[in-house]
Amino acid sequence: MSQWPTDQPHRLSGASMSNWYDLQNASFRGVVFKDKTIGGKSGRRVIAHQYPKSERGWTEDNGAVLSNFNIEAIVIGDNYRNDLSRLLTALNAPGPGMLVHPHFGERTIQIGEVNHKLITNHGGYAEINFECFDAGRQSAPVSTQSTEVVLQSSVDDGLKQVNNDFENEFDTTMLPDYDQEDLAEQGKGFVDDMAEFYRQMSDPASNLGDVLDQAEQFKTRIGELLAKPGELAREYANLLSRAEDLATRAPEELQAYGQLKRRYEGKCYEYEARGGVYNNRTSNSIAAVPGTVLEIKQRRHVELSSLLEAQVALFSAGTVPRTTFADAKSAEKASDSIDTNLNIQAITASNLGRAGSWQALRDASVQVRTDINQRALLLPRIRTITTTTTEPLILIAYRETGDAKRRDDIIRRNGIKNPSFIMPGTNLEIVNE
Repeated sequence: MSQWPTDQPHRLSGASMSNWYDLQNASFRGVVFKDKTIGGKSGRRVIAHQYPKSERGWTEDNGAVLSNFNIEAIVIGDNYRNDLSRLLTALNAPGPGMLVHPHFGERTIQIGEVNHKLITNHGGYAEINFECFDAGRQSAPVSTQSTEVVLQSSVDDGLKQVNNDFENEFDTTMLPDYDQEDLAEQGKGFVDDMAEFYRQMSDPASNLGDVLDQAEQFKTRIGELLAKPGELAREYANLLSRAEDLATRAPEELQAYGQLKRRYEGKCYEYEARGGVYNNRTSNSIAAVPGTVLEIKQRRHVELSSLLEAQVALFSAGTVPRTTFADAKSAEKASDSIDTNLNIQAITASNLGRAGSWQALRDASVQVRTDINQRALLLPRIRTITTTTTEPLILIAYRETGDAKRRDDIIRRNGIKNPSFIMPGTNLEIVNE
Protein backbone atom coordinates (compact mmCIF):
# COMPACT_ATOMS: atom_id res chain seq x y z
CA MET A 1 0.00 0.00 0.00
CA SER A 2 1.41 3.38 -0.94
CA GLN A 3 2.32 5.68 1.95
CA TRP A 4 1.53 8.74 -0.15
CA PRO A 5 -2.12 9.83 -0.52
CA THR A 6 -3.53 9.92 -4.01
CA ASP A 7 -6.19 12.51 -3.43
CA GLN A 8 -3.89 15.32 -2.17
CA PRO A 9 -0.76 15.16 -4.33
CA HIS A 10 0.29 18.78 -3.70
CA ARG A 11 -0.41 19.11 0.03
CA LEU A 12 2.27 16.93 1.62
CA SER A 13 3.36 19.38 4.31
CA GLY A 14 2.36 20.61 7.75
CA ALA A 15 0.11 18.55 9.97
CA SER A 16 -0.80 15.96 7.29
CA MET A 17 2.85 15.18 6.66
CA SER A 18 3.35 14.57 10.38
CA ASN A 19 0.55 12.01 10.35
CA TRP A 20 2.38 9.81 7.83
CA TYR A 21 5.99 10.28 8.77
CA ASP A 22 5.91 11.99 12.17
CA LEU A 23 8.78 14.16 10.95
CA GLN A 24 10.06 17.04 13.03
CA ASN A 25 11.37 20.38 11.85
CA ALA A 26 15.06 21.21 11.92
CA SER A 27 17.05 24.04 10.38
CA PHE A 28 20.54 24.96 9.21
CA ARG A 29 21.55 28.61 8.98
CA GLY A 30 17.86 29.41 9.49
CA VAL A 31 16.61 27.33 6.54
CA VAL A 32 13.93 24.88 7.75
CA PHE A 33 13.69 21.25 6.60
CA LYS A 34 12.02 18.03 7.74
CA ASP A 35 14.36 15.66 9.59
CA LYS A 36 13.97 12.08 8.33
CA THR A 37 16.90 10.03 9.72
CA ILE A 38 20.27 10.57 11.33
CA GLY A 39 23.28 8.31 11.65
CA GLY A 40 26.63 9.05 13.21
CA LYS A 41 30.14 7.88 14.00
CA SER A 42 32.23 8.37 17.14
CA GLY A 43 34.77 6.45 19.22
CA ARG A 44 38.53 6.56 19.83
CA ARG A 45 41.49 6.69 17.47
CA VAL A 46 43.55 3.63 18.45
CA ILE A 47 47.01 2.64 17.27
CA ALA A 48 47.91 -1.02 17.84
CA HIS A 49 51.59 -1.67 18.69
CA GLN A 50 52.81 -5.18 17.90
CA TYR A 51 56.32 -6.62 18.02
CA PRO A 52 57.94 -9.41 15.97
CA LYS A 53 58.07 -12.81 17.69
CA SER A 54 56.18 -11.48 20.69
CA GLU A 55 52.84 -12.73 22.03
CA ARG A 56 52.15 -9.36 23.59
CA GLY A 57 51.37 -5.89 22.37
CA TRP A 58 49.52 -2.82 23.48
CA THR A 59 47.15 -0.23 22.16
CA GLU A 60 47.67 3.53 22.27
CA ASP A 61 44.70 5.83 22.67
CA ASN A 62 45.33 8.70 20.25
CA GLY A 63 42.31 10.76 21.18
CA ALA A 64 38.69 10.87 20.12
CA VAL A 65 37.43 10.35 16.61
CA LEU A 66 36.13 13.64 15.25
CA SER A 67 32.40 13.29 15.83
CA ASN A 68 30.40 13.26 12.60
CA PHE A 69 26.93 12.28 11.48
CA ASN A 70 24.69 12.19 8.40
CA ILE A 71 21.28 13.78 8.19
CA GLU A 72 18.62 12.72 5.70
CA ALA A 73 16.24 15.63 5.17
CA ILE A 74 13.09 16.21 3.19
CA VAL A 75 11.63 19.42 1.77
CA ILE A 76 8.05 19.08 0.64
CA GLY A 77 5.06 21.17 -0.28
CA ASP A 78 4.02 23.50 -3.10
CA ASN A 79 7.32 25.45 -2.90
CA TYR A 80 9.60 22.48 -2.46
CA ARG A 81 11.88 23.49 -5.38
CA ASN A 82 12.52 26.95 -3.89
CA ASP A 83 12.98 25.43 -0.42
CA LEU A 84 15.50 22.96 -1.85
CA SER A 85 17.42 25.78 -3.52
CA ARG A 86 17.58 27.76 -0.26
CA LEU A 87 18.74 24.74 1.72
CA LEU A 88 21.45 23.85 -0.82
CA THR A 89 22.70 27.44 -0.73
CA ALA A 90 22.95 27.27 3.06
CA LEU A 91 24.67 23.86 3.01
CA ASN A 92 27.24 24.90 0.41
CA ALA A 93 28.20 28.18 2.08
CA PRO A 94 31.80 28.11 3.41
CA GLY A 95 32.59 27.82 7.11
CA PRO A 96 30.67 26.42 10.09
CA GLY A 97 26.99 27.20 10.67
CA MET A 98 24.31 26.72 13.34
CA LEU A 99 22.22 23.54 13.21
CA VAL A 100 18.99 23.53 15.21
CA HIS A 101 17.86 19.94 15.55
CA PRO A 102 15.29 18.08 17.69
CA HIS A 103 17.96 15.57 18.74
CA PHE A 104 21.16 17.65 18.88
CA GLY A 105 19.69 20.97 19.98
CA GLU A 106 21.73 23.99 18.90
CA ARG A 107 25.11 22.89 17.56
CA THR A 108 27.78 24.56 15.44
CA ILE A 109 28.75 22.21 12.64
CA GLN A 110 30.84 22.08 9.48
CA ILE A 111 29.05 20.63 6.44
CA GLY A 112 30.81 17.95 4.41
CA GLU A 113 29.50 16.22 1.30
CA VAL A 114 25.93 17.04 0.21
CA ASN A 115 23.69 14.86 -2.01
CA HIS A 116 20.16 15.66 -3.11
CA LYS A 117 17.42 14.01 -5.16
CA LEU A 118 14.22 15.44 -6.67
CA ILE A 119 11.15 13.19 -6.75
CA THR A 120 8.43 14.52 -9.06
CA ASN A 121 5.61 12.05 -8.38
CA HIS A 122 3.08 12.37 -5.53
CA GLY A 123 3.09 16.14 -5.94
CA GLY A 124 6.87 16.46 -5.80
CA TYR A 125 9.39 16.58 -2.97
CA ALA A 126 13.16 16.48 -2.49
CA GLU A 127 15.49 14.37 -0.36
CA ILE A 128 18.83 15.77 0.82
CA ASN A 129 21.60 13.83 2.53
CA PHE A 130 24.45 15.84 4.07
CA GLU A 131 27.49 15.04 6.18
CA CYS A 132 28.04 17.00 9.42
CA PHE A 133 31.18 17.43 11.52
CA ASP A 134 31.56 19.13 14.88
CA ALA A 135 33.15 22.50 14.14
CA GLY A 136 35.18 22.31 17.38
CA ARG A 137 38.03 24.68 18.13
CA GLN A 138 41.20 25.02 16.15
CA SER A 139 43.88 23.41 18.30
CA ALA A 140 46.85 23.76 15.98
CA PRO A 141 49.07 26.74 16.77
CA VAL A 142 48.73 29.71 14.44
CA SER A 143 51.05 32.59 13.71
CA THR A 144 48.86 35.25 15.29
CA GLN A 145 48.26 33.71 18.72
CA SER A 146 49.20 30.81 20.99
CA THR A 147 47.08 28.81 23.39
CA GLU A 148 49.21 30.07 26.30
CA VAL A 149 48.51 33.71 25.38
CA VAL A 150 44.79 33.06 24.95
CA LEU A 151 44.65 31.26 28.32
CA GLN A 152 46.45 34.06 30.15
CA SER A 153 44.13 36.63 28.58
CA SER A 154 41.13 34.55 29.65
CA VAL A 155 42.47 34.38 33.23
CA ASP A 156 43.02 38.16 33.34
CA ASP A 157 39.52 38.80 32.00
CA GLY A 158 38.09 36.32 34.49
CA LEU A 159 39.74 38.01 37.46
CA LYS A 160 38.45 41.39 36.30
CA GLN A 161 34.90 40.06 35.86
CA VAL A 162 34.83 38.23 39.22
CA ASN A 163 36.14 41.32 41.03
CA ASN A 164 33.66 43.61 39.25
CA ASP A 165 30.69 41.38 40.12
CA PHE A 166 31.82 41.26 43.74
CA GLU A 167 32.14 45.06 43.80
CA ASN A 168 28.64 45.50 42.38
CA GLU A 169 26.88 42.96 44.63
CA PHE A 170 28.72 43.01 47.99
CA ASP A 171 26.94 45.55 50.23
CA THR A 172 27.29 45.58 54.01
CA THR A 173 25.39 48.82 54.74
CA MET A 174 22.36 46.86 56.01
CA LEU A 175 24.41 44.91 58.56
CA PRO A 176 24.96 46.01 62.16
CA ASP A 177 28.49 46.62 63.44
CA TYR A 178 28.87 43.21 65.12
CA ASP A 179 27.98 41.39 61.88
CA GLN A 180 30.47 43.51 59.96
CA GLU A 181 33.11 42.62 62.54
CA ASP A 182 32.28 38.94 62.00
CA LEU A 183 32.78 39.39 58.25
CA ALA A 184 36.06 41.20 58.86
CA GLU A 185 37.27 38.30 61.01
CA GLN A 186 36.41 35.90 58.20
CA GLY A 187 38.38 38.05 55.78
CA LYS A 188 41.37 38.21 58.14
CA GLY A 189 41.27 34.43 58.46
CA PHE A 190 41.74 34.09 54.72
CA VAL A 191 44.77 36.41 54.86
CA ASP A 192 46.24 34.42 57.77
CA ASP A 193 45.90 31.26 55.70
CA MET A 194 47.82 32.85 52.83
CA ALA A 195 50.57 34.16 55.12
CA GLU A 196 50.94 30.84 56.95
CA PHE A 197 51.20 28.88 53.75
CA TYR A 198 53.70 31.31 52.24
CA ARG A 199 55.92 30.71 55.28
CA GLN A 200 55.78 26.95 54.67
CA MET A 201 56.62 27.07 50.97
CA SER A 202 59.79 25.16 50.16
CA ASP A 203 62.87 27.31 49.60
CA PRO A 204 61.02 30.66 49.65
CA ALA A 205 62.61 33.64 47.91
CA SER A 206 64.28 36.39 49.90
CA ASN A 207 61.28 38.72 49.58
CA LEU A 208 59.12 36.60 51.94
CA GLY A 209 59.37 39.37 54.51
CA ASP A 210 57.89 41.89 52.09
CA VAL A 211 54.98 39.56 51.33
CA LEU A 212 54.23 38.99 55.01
CA ASP A 213 54.37 42.76 55.65
CA GLN A 214 51.88 43.27 52.82
CA ALA A 215 49.59 40.67 54.41
CA GLU A 216 49.71 42.35 57.84
CA GLN A 217 48.98 45.78 56.40
CA PHE A 218 46.06 44.36 54.45
CA LYS A 219 44.62 42.75 57.59
CA THR A 220 44.52 46.08 59.41
CA ARG A 221 42.41 47.57 56.61
CA ILE A 222 39.90 44.77 56.01
CA GLY A 223 37.30 46.31 58.32
CA GLU A 224 37.23 49.58 56.41
CA LEU A 225 37.52 47.84 53.02
CA LEU A 226 34.21 46.04 53.57
CA ALA A 227 32.65 49.32 52.47
CA LYS A 228 34.92 49.35 49.39
CA PRO A 229 34.39 45.86 47.92
CA GLY A 230 36.18 46.60 44.65
CA GLU A 231 39.37 47.57 46.48
CA LEU A 232 38.95 44.63 48.85
CA ALA A 233 38.79 42.19 45.92
CA ARG A 234 41.85 43.73 44.27
CA GLU A 235 43.87 43.55 47.50
CA TYR A 236 43.10 39.84 47.85
CA ALA A 237 44.12 39.28 44.22
CA ASN A 238 47.38 41.20 44.72
CA LEU A 239 48.28 39.09 47.74
CA LEU A 240 47.42 35.84 45.94
CA SER A 241 49.62 36.83 43.02
CA ARG A 242 52.66 36.89 45.32
CA ALA A 243 52.82 33.09 45.19
CA GLU A 244 54.54 33.56 41.83
CA ASP A 245 57.25 35.64 43.52
CA LEU A 246 57.88 33.06 46.23
CA ALA A 247 57.74 29.85 44.20
CA THR A 248 61.06 28.88 42.65
CA ARG A 249 59.32 26.70 40.05
CA ALA A 250 55.88 26.85 38.42
CA PRO A 251 54.80 23.43 39.78
CA GLU A 252 55.36 24.74 43.32
CA GLU A 253 53.16 27.72 42.52
CA LEU A 254 50.44 25.42 41.21
CA GLN A 255 50.72 23.30 44.36
CA ALA A 256 50.47 26.43 46.52
CA TYR A 257 47.15 27.43 45.00
CA GLY A 258 45.89 23.88 45.43
CA GLN A 259 46.75 24.03 49.14
CA LEU A 260 45.08 27.41 49.53
CA LYS A 261 41.94 26.08 47.84
CA ARG A 262 41.69 23.29 50.42
CA ARG A 263 42.32 25.70 53.30
CA TYR A 264 39.56 28.04 52.12
CA GLU A 265 37.14 25.16 51.71
CA GLY A 266 37.94 24.05 55.26
CA LYS A 267 37.13 27.49 56.63
CA CYS A 268 33.84 27.59 54.74
CA TYR A 269 32.77 24.23 56.12
CA GLU A 270 33.84 25.34 59.58
CA TYR A 271 31.60 28.37 59.24
CA GLU A 272 28.79 26.12 58.07
CA ALA A 273 29.25 23.88 61.11
CA ARG A 274 28.81 26.92 63.35
CA GLY A 275 25.34 27.50 61.90
CA GLY A 276 26.06 29.48 58.76
CA VAL A 277 25.22 28.82 55.15
CA TYR A 278 27.83 27.94 52.52
CA ASN A 279 27.27 27.64 48.79
CA ASN A 280 23.51 27.62 49.17
CA ARG A 281 23.57 24.56 51.45
CA THR A 282 22.07 25.06 54.92
CA SER A 283 23.62 23.48 57.99
CA ASN A 284 21.71 22.25 61.03
CA SER A 285 20.48 25.78 61.69
CA ILE A 286 17.18 27.03 60.33
CA ALA A 287 17.56 28.81 57.00
CA ALA A 288 17.13 32.56 57.30
CA VAL A 289 14.09 34.29 55.87
CA PRO A 290 15.01 36.09 52.62
CA GLY A 291 15.53 39.81 53.08
CA THR A 292 16.27 39.63 56.81
CA VAL A 293 19.54 40.80 58.36
CA LEU A 294 20.53 37.19 59.06
CA GLU A 295 19.98 36.19 55.44
CA ILE A 296 22.00 39.17 54.19
CA LYS A 297 24.83 38.29 56.58
CA GLN A 298 24.86 34.66 55.41
CA ARG A 299 24.90 35.78 51.78
CA ARG A 300 27.83 38.16 52.40
CA HIS A 301 29.81 35.30 53.99
CA VAL A 302 29.13 33.16 50.92
CA GLU A 303 30.09 36.00 48.56
CA LEU A 304 33.38 36.66 50.36
CA SER A 305 34.26 32.95 50.37
CA SER A 306 33.28 32.58 46.73
CA LEU A 307 35.44 35.57 45.75
CA LEU A 308 38.55 33.99 47.25
CA GLU A 309 37.85 30.52 45.84
CA ALA A 310 37.18 31.90 42.35
CA GLN A 311 40.38 33.97 42.47
CA VAL A 312 42.42 30.94 43.55
CA ALA A 313 40.88 28.87 40.74
CA LEU A 314 41.80 31.51 38.16
CA PHE A 315 45.33 31.99 39.51
CA SER A 316 45.78 28.20 39.33
CA ALA A 317 44.79 28.34 35.66
CA GLY A 318 47.26 31.17 35.16
CA THR A 319 50.17 28.97 36.24
CA VAL A 320 49.57 26.50 33.40
CA PRO A 321 51.36 28.54 30.68
CA ARG A 322 54.43 28.78 32.93
CA THR A 323 54.49 25.09 33.86
CA THR A 324 56.64 22.58 31.98
CA PHE A 325 55.09 19.12 32.20
CA ALA A 326 57.24 16.00 32.01
CA ASP A 327 54.64 13.89 30.24
CA ALA A 328 51.09 13.93 28.95
CA LYS A 329 49.71 12.15 32.01
CA SER A 330 50.90 14.81 34.47
CA ALA A 331 49.62 17.56 32.17
CA GLU A 332 46.18 15.96 31.89
CA LYS A 333 46.03 15.36 35.66
CA ALA A 334 46.73 19.03 36.35
CA SER A 335 44.20 20.03 33.71
CA ASP A 336 41.50 17.83 35.29
CA SER A 337 42.04 19.34 38.73
CA ILE A 338 42.04 22.96 37.53
CA ASP A 339 39.13 22.43 35.15
CA THR A 340 37.01 20.81 37.87
CA ASN A 341 37.66 23.67 40.28
CA LEU A 342 36.85 26.31 37.68
CA ASN A 343 33.55 24.58 36.88
CA ILE A 344 32.65 24.33 40.59
CA GLN A 345 33.26 28.07 40.99
CA ALA A 346 31.25 28.75 37.83
CA ILE A 347 28.29 26.89 39.35
CA THR A 348 28.66 28.90 42.56
CA ALA A 349 28.68 32.13 40.55
CA SER A 350 25.53 30.97 38.77
CA ASN A 351 23.83 30.24 42.10
CA LEU A 352 24.68 33.78 43.17
CA GLY A 353 23.09 35.13 39.98
CA ARG A 354 26.37 36.37 38.49
CA ALA A 355 26.12 35.51 34.82
CA GLY A 356 29.29 37.45 33.91
CA SER A 357 31.44 35.55 36.42
CA TRP A 358 29.89 32.25 35.34
CA GLN A 359 30.77 32.92 31.69
CA ALA A 360 34.31 34.10 32.54
CA LEU A 361 35.06 31.04 34.68
CA ARG A 362 33.64 28.69 32.04
CA ASP A 363 35.75 30.38 29.35
CA ALA A 364 38.90 29.97 31.48
CA SER A 365 38.00 26.29 31.89
CA VAL A 366 37.75 25.84 28.12
CA GLN A 367 41.07 27.63 27.53
CA VAL A 368 42.85 25.46 30.12
CA ARG A 369 41.66 22.35 28.31
CA THR A 370 42.62 23.75 24.92
CA ASP A 371 46.14 24.65 26.06
CA ILE A 372 46.78 21.35 27.84
CA ASN A 373 45.36 19.26 24.99
CA GLN A 374 47.56 21.07 22.48
CA ARG A 375 50.73 20.64 24.51
CA ALA A 376 49.92 17.06 25.52
CA LEU A 377 50.13 16.07 21.85
CA LEU A 378 53.84 16.90 21.96
CA LEU A 379 54.55 15.25 25.33
CA PRO A 380 55.53 11.62 25.95
CA ARG A 381 52.60 9.40 26.91
CA ILE A 382 52.57 6.90 29.76
CA ARG A 383 51.22 3.38 29.87
CA THR A 384 51.11 0.93 32.77
CA ILE A 385 52.02 -2.75 32.48
CA THR A 386 51.64 -5.52 35.07
CA THR A 387 54.32 -8.21 35.17
CA THR A 388 53.23 -11.85 35.13
CA THR A 389 56.54 -13.61 35.91
CA THR A 390 59.71 -12.89 37.84
CA GLU A 391 62.24 -11.38 35.43
CA PRO A 392 64.97 -8.70 35.31
CA LEU A 393 63.98 -5.16 34.47
CA ILE A 394 66.46 -4.94 31.60
CA LEU A 395 64.53 -7.68 29.80
CA ILE A 396 61.23 -5.87 30.41
CA ALA A 397 62.72 -2.61 29.13
CA TYR A 398 63.93 -4.24 25.92
CA ARG A 399 60.67 -6.11 25.30
CA GLU A 400 58.41 -3.12 25.97
CA THR A 401 60.46 -0.31 24.40
CA GLY A 402 63.00 -2.01 22.14
CA ASP A 403 65.84 -0.28 24.04
CA ALA A 404 67.51 -1.91 27.08
CA LYS A 405 69.00 1.47 28.04
CA ARG A 406 65.51 2.62 29.03
CA ARG A 407 65.93 0.45 32.14
CA ASP A 408 67.32 3.38 34.16
CA ASP A 409 64.39 5.62 33.22
CA ILE A 410 61.92 2.98 34.39
CA ILE A 411 63.84 2.58 37.68
CA ARG A 412 63.69 6.32 38.39
CA ARG A 413 60.04 6.66 37.47
CA ASN A 414 58.83 3.67 39.52
CA GLY A 415 61.27 3.84 42.44
CA ILE A 416 62.48 0.27 41.93
CA LYS A 417 64.96 -0.96 44.56
CA ASN A 418 65.84 -4.35 43.07
CA PRO A 419 65.77 -4.17 39.25
CA SER A 420 67.24 -7.67 38.88
CA PHE A 421 64.08 -9.38 40.17
CA ILE A 422 60.77 -7.79 39.27
CA MET A 423 58.10 -9.86 41.00
CA PRO A 424 54.81 -10.94 39.36
CA GLY A 425 51.95 -8.48 39.80
CA THR A 426 54.23 -5.42 39.82
CA ASN A 427 52.75 -2.37 38.09
CA LEU A 428 55.27 -0.39 36.04
CA GLU A 429 54.73 2.96 34.37
CA ILE A 430 56.54 3.25 31.03
CA VAL A 431 56.95 6.48 29.07
CA ASN A 432 56.40 6.12 25.34
CA GLU A 433 58.90 8.26 23.46
